[in-house]
Amino acid sequence: MQKQRNAVEKSHQELADSIKSIVDQRLYGALGEVKVDRQQAHKILAIVNAAIDEMYGRSSKHFDKAVDALVAAVQEDSRPKEPKSAT
Repeated sequence: MQKQRNAVEKSHQELADSIKSIVDQRLYGALGEVKVDRQQAHKILAIVNAAIDEMYGRSSKHFDKAVDALVAAVQEDSRPKEPKSAT
């Protein structure tokens, strides 16, 4: 189960990294078109990336809780059921 959990966490991080890469490429290109200084463009990209990281941190906590709840539910359902006694 831990292996699957690690895979889910990795894919969530990969998604955040992909978003940052795409935003960097598009925003850097747009800033270049409007003649923003290269140093200023890097500062803007750093702010945007920090915001993405912050959002990832917030959403990953909720995401991790949801994954934990799902894992607990699956584990509960997979436990052998005890026969009910007829008293």
